[in-house]
Amino acid sequence: MTTLEPRTNLRPDVSFALPQSGTAPTNDSRTATGTFAETVRNAVRGVAENILRPVARRDSGVAFHPRVLLALLTYCYARGIYGSTDIERVMHKDKLFRALCREEFPDARILRRFRRENRPVLQNCLSLVLRLATPGAENARGDAAWNAEQSGEEALRRLDMAACMDTLDMEA
Repeated sequence: MTTLEPRTNLRPDVSFALPQSGTAPTNDSRTATGTFAETVRNAVRGVAENILRPVARRDSGVAFHPRVLLALLTYCYARGIYGSTDIERVMHKDKLFRALCREEFPDARILRRFRRENRPVLQNCLSLVLRLATPGAENARGDAAWNAEQSGEEALRRLDMAACMDTLDMEA
């Protein structure tokens, strides 16, 4: 029988620096169409506004807007940051995000609710980002290219991982 390692091993130490357009991407964030952040932004722009379900009041700040939450969660899940409390912590540390959102942050509860209310849209957006952001990279099966089915399965796996991490956080 094996033992589980501490949960802290599941939490990557990753910063949430979304590069502004026009800045040179780092080597690890370069994709076929530009930076990883641009890939996320383009995927989110392709989502019709009327299919996103808001989870905050209309007069809430920009950080609570459905498109911003969709971009934030898509970015984090694609980068391997799954827990809502971890995402909340990353937002507080990132200077660019703090400036863009005028020091207003959705808490872990809002992030969980958004994921629950918009799961199909989030899954489709994440699947697209995974497919576009990793051309030529090996997927979970070791194949040299991601196809729609494989990236969809991976997106679903990552959403399930996020739900699992949140369940562990709520039990602690």
